[in-house]
Amino acid sequence: MLDRSTGYSILKSLREGQSFQQQGGGKFVHVDDVAAATVAAVERDEANGRAFNLVDCYARWADWAKIAAEVLGMDAKIDVSSPEAPQNQFDVTAARSLGVGLNRGVKGIRKHLKELAGKMGLQRA
Repeated sequence: MLDRSTGYSILKSLREGQSFQQQGGGKFVHVDDVAAATVAAVERDEANGRAFNLVDCYARWADWAKIAAEVLGMDAKIDVSSPEAPQNQFDVTAARSLGVGLNRGVKGIRKHLKELAGKMGLQRA
């Protein structure tokens, strides 16, 4: 199931020497934050009937590719022409009021890609 992990195809294609070009990006949510928010919502009456945005960070696919290239210890041709910021912003104040950190950011993406590369058997070039 590793091939379904976010970043798998990026790591694989870069290791194969391919350039990377994928426009856009996304707002990423960590599964541990989903679990923490779920538990907090069940335990707190003030969470009843409310929606909580759990976006940890926004990153372009090019950002993922740049980090993946760093993790692999290689230079790669990466198209970084997508806008650096998202079109829409989300307020995470409510989720943080439940004690959900939402603070991994790019460091969290880097950690994920390092762990994924290890599980894929990819070593630094």
